[in-house]
Amino acid sequence: MANEKPPDIRDPNAFEAKDGKKCPSCGGTGKIKPEKAVREAVCQKCNGKGYYI
Repeated sequence: MANEKPPDIRDPNAFEAKDGKKCPSCGGTGKIKPEKAVREAVCQKCNGKGYYI
């Protein structure tokens, strides 16, 4: 399988957790629940990754 990706590329938090700090807005989850909302939304500050680079 020549075009199979290594496992560290599939997880967006794998490299960012090492050299990044947790996003204070979502607490590192990458998702926030706005007031009066039914579903969670992607955190805009970290683009859903949960960490800043």
